[in-house]
Amino acid sequence: MDYQQDFQPNDSPSDHDKLLKALIKASITVFFVCLYVARYLEVVLNNPSSFDDGTQDELIVHYVKLYTENLRLPFGVPPSPPYLSFLECISILSVMMSLQPVRIYIHTNMNFIWPANSCRKWVTKWPPFHIVYSPLRKTIGSQNISIIHHEADLRKLEAVRRYGGLFIDFDVLVLDGKEIRRQLAAHPCIICDENNPVMHSQSKVNAGFFGCLRPNAEFPRRILQESYEEDYQAAEWTYNSGVKPTEILEKHPGMAVYVDGVCNNPSWRSKRRLNGDSWSEKMAFHHFTETDNFLDEQHLAASNTRPLKDVVYFICARANVSCDA
Repeated sequence: MDYQQDFQPNDSPSDHDKLLKALIKASITVFFVCLYVARYLEVVLNNPSSFDDGTQDELIVHYVKLYTENLRLPFGVPPSPPYLSFLECISILSVMMSLQPVRIYIHTNMNFIWPANSCRKWVTKWPPFHIVYSPLRKTIGSQNISIIHHEADLRKLEAVRRYGGLFIDFDVLVLDGKEIRRQLAAHPCIICDENNPVMHSQSKVNAGFFGCLRPNAEFPRRILQESYEEDYQAAEWTYNSGVKPTEILEKHPGMAVYVDGVCNNPSWRSKRRLNGDSWSEKMAFHHFTETDNFLDEQHLAASNTRPLKDVVYFICARANVSCDA
């Protein structure tokens, strides 16, 4: 009697092959699940971060990383790669060095994403972070959501409303975390503004830097209800995240304050030109870069992307890591 008959005499060779393949597949799955859990525990068991003055605070920082499912990308913006790019990792590094949050939430529609894989060269010590699975909503009322940025803007607002904390886009680099914390503690919410591309004499809210220290704040709740649920404009890129929230804040000015210099200097129309103060005087630097891979460590030294290049080198020097390949 050969081994196969002794193992399971009633099985045909094809059945045995199927069983063997299933066992191998299950073993591989268990291996990667264990690896994921081990890496998660490695992050979660780090000691909570503290400030230079010895105090601790339950500040949460939120990011959103969504992937397209047949949704339109405006103005030729390329889709996000299935990993965190160099500049996205530098954003996280800037948060770690300046804000030192107790948790980082990454809201994504990917079933599995592990930011530490692509960022481990620069970010060596992580706070506890959580991957919040957020499937695409796809509709608001009777309207389809046709632009991926609208899905992302909804996640930003929902995250701050539900959990509290600070949301920042991946193209925001934090420079003065103590001032950001001071502003968050002093006001119900903080928001940045940018020049209005339609009415150049006016500014409008920019949702790339938006925080409310406590959950269930009135400002994000009103934007979600009055702008998105009641007045969604599917064809307009920033109406619901910028123009309408500006109108809401004008009617209820006590709900939030603008923090100057984050999203309006440089402006999205002149990304390479600062007006007035040096970038070193800013609490955060919004470089308005939609192309995640336009700058990486291989090309940083030779690039002419000042002031962004200088800011990146400053953050890496503060963290005592090399930004170059």
